[in-house]
Amino acid sequence: MDDLTFIVVDDAVFMRTVLKKMLIEASYQVVGEAGILVNPDSVVEISKAITKILDGEENYINNLITKGKEQAKKFTWENSTKLLEDIYEMM
Repeated sequence: MDDLTFIVVDDAVFMRTVLKKMLIEASYQVVGEAGILVNPDSVVEISKAITKILDGEENYINNLITKGKEQAKKFTWENSTKLLEDIYEMM
């Protein structure tokens, strides 16, 4: 019984690592170069990102806006379905 418990816990740790990696990759696919990705647990990273945007030059901000609009065009229902299918196949 103890061996079975260890296997379940070990698998849970492994799956948490896999899911975390998939979420990071998915975040980049959504944001691309159209934003700033930060560690959501890091107040310092979040603060730096906000400051970068608020203190950013107009060209930097307009560039993010343009890239954001282009990035948004990638997310059709067909592409979203394909992405979900790929994620399920990885599991």
